[in-house]
Amino acid sequence: MLLDRLFVIFRDAIDEHTADPVPLVVLEVLEFDMRKLGITRVLCVDPHEVWKTRRPDKVALVEHLVGRQYCSFGQACQCVYAAYQGKEVRTVYMERFEVYLRSPEVDPALIGATTNTRICHGEQVVQQGSPALAAARVESLEIPPIAGLQSAHGAPWEGWINVGSGRPYAHSSTAPRDAEKLVEQMLREVCCLFSRQPG
Repeated sequence: MLLDRLFVIFRDAIDEHTADPVPLVVLEVLEFDMRKLGITRVLCVDPHEVWKTRRPDKVALVEHLVGRQYCSFGQACQCVYAAYQGKEVRTVYMERFEVYLRSPEVDPALIGATTNTRICHGEQVVQQGSPALAAARVESLEIPPIAGLQSAHGAPWEGWINVGSGRPYAHSSTAPRDAEKLVEQMLREVCCLFSRQPG
């Protein structure tokens, strides 16, 4: 997916009475290309000011992270998640963290349509991606709505997805054909890797 800026959101249910998750921490991925998500900073906390009212204890756990910059997206997510939990704990951040996207070029049926598996910290993890949407232009919202909106017929699609299922992401200055070529190369590499594995 091609975008100008990439905002990633950590959200959770505020309490046991609220089923829908509410945005708590907004990250901005400052360095991203088709292959990786790099330097990331914590942009803000509690963009809708809902947590401060109902769970100030949770806000206190993460607000000291605002302005911090990390060498990688994964490191940023793990630090945010550990701070939120109040202890050192890991998460599958590509599934746990989300983006809110809007685009007239996205077919939602293609989001996360490709899967592969890999070993992460000794566990097998299924990863999703959207290579068919590599050249689709999208907007990532810094302050998304609390709940996803239903797109009206003919309106641009918009909604929440986990960050992993939207990959690959690239800057909007990337030529769509270049994005498609790189995805084709990446898919060939994955196929070659699997064909070489014993089994």
